[in-house]
Amino acid sequence: MSFAERAEGVQKTVADWIATVTGNAVDDTDLQAALKDGQVLCVLINKLKPGSVRKIHSSKRTFLCPSAGVYLLSSLPIHG
Repeated sequence: MSFAERAEGVQKTVADWIATVTGNAVDDTDLQAALKDGQVLCVLINKLKPGSVRKIHSSKRTFLCPSAGVYLLSSLPIHG
């Protein structure tokens, strides 16, 4: 099995896990694009620890993307 095939398998596994936890479909063909704006990750964190991310921006405007990342990163130490 090639590296690319293994990477695709891992990407699908991660996308399936996120979809199972959040209840929302996640594109397993381009996981990076699916997670880019931080919304999916913020929803995931809130499912794992409710209330961890107080506000999830739903705008696709690029300048709001970093704020979703800040909320996500600030909650990570809580989850180890």
